[in-house]
Amino acid sequence: MKGLATEKKHNQEVEIRMTNMIQSVSKQQDALNNNLSTVQEKVELINSRMNDFENETSKQKEFNENLSEKVESIENVTKEVGSIKNEMSLIKIQISGSNKTILSESSKLESVNDKVQALNDSIEGEKKQRSNAISQIQQHLNNTQVAFSARLSKSIEDLQAWQTIVFDNVLTNNGNSYSEKAGIFKAPRKGIYGFFTHIMGSSRVNEFSVQKNGENSMYLYSAGKFNDTDANMVVLELVEKDQVKVVKHGPWGEKPFYVHHDWSSYSGFML
Repeated sequence: MKGLATEKKHNQEVEIRMTNMIQSVSKQQDALNNNLSTVQEKVELINSRMNDFENETSKQKEFNENLSEKVESIENVTKEVGSIKNEMSLIKIQISGSNKTILSESSKLESVNDKVQALNDSIEGEKKQRSNAISQIQQHLNNTQVAFSARLSKSIEDLQAWQTIVFDNVLTNNGNSYSEKAGIFKAPRKGIYGFFTHIMGSSRVNEFSVQKNGENSMYLYSAGKFNDTDANMVVLELVEKDQVKVVKHGPWGEKPFYVHHDWSSYSGFML
């Protein structure tokens, strides 16, 4: 009986150990299952990441290919830019040379313009000077026109030999070269002058002359039944201060020597 009890007890212990082992194995199996599930999840996550990586790798490869094409394109563009830069450098050199030429020509042109302007100024100045000179000459000519005409204010009843006839009633005296007090014309400058004289005397013989510096240049003669007249003209070449006047020609004739004022005159002008 004691042996049965011992075996039974042994069997119970064995059963308990088996149960514990089964439970332990079951727990280990659960743990393994859990670990397997975790591993599967990690594997799935890894697979997902691998897919993502492959996608990224594909995209990276495509990007790299595009980048390579772009790099090549950039290199080509860089070469073209380099060529353009070289051309630009040549163009800059040409432009620099052209600018120097332009500056040189511009400087020459400015110099020519300055000379032209100076010449124009000189011409304008010369024109003004000539215009002023012409105006002055014209004004001088206008102011120095030489012409006179005079009559007697009253008759001369007894004219003496070689006496100057003073025509004191002045009608015209441009240039103020005739003296109505002395009856003498004084030439203001060298030139050709014309003189005209008209004399009315009496019925007696009377002689007159036009004198240049005291020398007879032209004669008049009056004699008739009534008051007789004579007129004459002479053209003389005079220099400045030459004097011309009308006088009684010496003592010749019949006294008293008479000159009528209304019909007697003395005129002269510069040609």
